[in-house]
Amino acid sequence: MAMKRVECLKVLAKYRTDEFVIVAWQSINPWQQLSPSKYNFQSIRTMGECSTFGLGLALARPGRRVMVLEGDGSLCMNLGCLVTIAMAAPPNYYQFILHNRVYETTGGQTIPNIDRLDLAMIARGAGIPSVHRYRDAETLERELPELLKEKGPVFILLDIEPDESHLSGKEFGKVRARDKDCNRQFKEALST
Repeated sequence: MAMKRVECLKVLAKYRTDEFVIVAWQSINPWQQLSPSKYNFQSIRTMGECSTFGLGLALARPGRRVMVLEGDGSLCMNLGCLVTIAMAAPPNYYQFILHNRVYETTGGQTIPNIDRLDLAMIARGAGIPSVHRYRDAETLERELPELLKEKGPVFILLDIEPDESHLSGKEFGKVRARDKDCNRQFKEALST
């Protein structure tokens, strides 16, 4: 059983306050619709950069929670980040991995070795002390308020259904067109 992307993003948006939220490719548009904020940063340069960008931000801004929303394919491009996150251990860092078992950004190909891949076990093995997994929106919503009180780093795997809403090349152009404005807005937000 798995959630729809929008279901889990609605839950996260409901409990969001003034966190910095770093969002990867496929969740950018729905997140911006559900939780518009000057504290959103859309990460569209390369797959795998969300986690490390969020880590740097959490270390630079220890007084504000940082939430990273990225896909499992993106995380697989930079699994080594988990070791660095565990070592740095920012208490304000929350990493949400939308786990649908495919590389959405490149067209929906199945992630290699997906039937044996255990991202929660990899996060634990990297030394991240708090690892959670959710398969339904009801349990996520019930537990999220307490989870957000935990000292980070916190790794949260969200099982979501693959869908056909992948941003294609034409849609990427639209997202990239907003990139300059989003970057400017986020830089201004960082100065407050």
